[in-house]
Amino acid sequence: MSTIPSENPDRIPPYWHTDGDVVLSVLDPRDNKEHKFCIHKAILAIHSPIFRDMLELGSSRDVDCEVGKDVIRLQDDSVEDVRTLMTALYKCLFVFFFLISVFVMPELSYSTLIAPRTIDSNMALSLLRMGHKYLIQDLQTAMVRLLKERWPLQREKYLTLKKESDSGPTVRDCVSLINIARLTSADVLLPTAFYELSLASHSEWGDDQWKELQRLSGADVTRLMKGKSRIVKRYEALHLGGTSERLWDNSKTEEMRTFIYNHRVTFPSCLRRVNNYPVTILGRQIIVFYCRGALEIVKPELGQRLVRERSGGLWNFFENIVETIGSVKDEVACQHCKTWMASLLRNKAVEVWENVPVDFDLPKIDQKEYADDLQKKRAL
Repeated sequence: MSTIPSENPDRIPPYWHTDGDVVLSVLDPRDNKEHKFCIHKAILAIHSPIFRDMLELGSSRDVDCEVGKDVIRLQDDSVEDVRTLMTALYKCLFVFFFLISVFVMPELSYSTLIAPRTIDSNMALSLLRMGHKYLIQDLQTAMVRLLKERWPLQREKYLTLKKESDSGPTVRDCVSLINIARLTSADVLLPTAFYELSLASHSEWGDDQWKELQRLSGADVTRLMKGKSRIVKRYEALHLGGTSERLWDNSKTEEMRTFIYNHRVTFPSCLRRVNNYPVTILGRQIIVFYCRGALEIVKPELGQRLVRERSGGLWNFFENIVETIGSVKDEVACQHCKTWMASLLRNKAVEVWENVPVDFDLPKIDQKEYADDLQKKRAL
């Protein structure tokens, strides 16, 4: 395939090929400038049934006066999206032809042909949208898989990414992901974005962040606010210390989960022996001693966080409160009860994480998506 360089960035491969036989035309609304891509019909047709139908039916097509080739005028696509798509299609095809000719490998997909490290999140969202619009199923599947690695449903993987990142996802990143996931029915991408957005420090936002939030649908903004409130209530249940409060384990039914006071028996005995509660274990009733202050650790921390950042900013509380327990004075709770409370908080964090689809009224997620977490024993 011959090519010719040009000062015009769209007149070089993979956007412009002198032996191409169709021109894709895209109007940039920012400057009302037309951008053209001279492409091979075969490449469009082999990847996309939509492009194939457009070529066969001559939809919105005329002849380009400059190069004398058929023109297809694309609607509602940005110049950047088309550039990204052409890069993906041509790169995939070149590697495909090479492997076919050398190794005779008939089954390949975009997930193996496009190096993930060469695609940032914005490019992945662009390709997901374009793959959805033009029914390029392999491309959609590959981009969802790639985005799941960057917005994982596995909690441990999510925390690792947070620790490795200097800044983490921005409001714009979260909103863009939610909107594209909604458009493409990629429901598996929604929970982590909603969780991240709900725990952001809203009180520190400027006008730009609030404008970004307005790009969400009204329904999703409502889900965001309701979800955050429900997360807080889950943590409040700990400081209330109700007798019906149980450890979270989504591999068990509610009736089979362990009561938090029964769980206290698995730790060394309380050193202060001030408060007690009767529990039944293996048919025998025993008295469990505990420090009430251990359960109340959550209340002041949560209350102060909500007062200080009324709109949100709960990340440090939800993810880091376990680290603060060690500094609690022994007259409030003995060391053994503080260890017990840290265990309850870690379990509560898992409960919150795995219930994001429920709390934010999102589509149900197949529990297999959480497989990595479920296979690990929770460190209680």
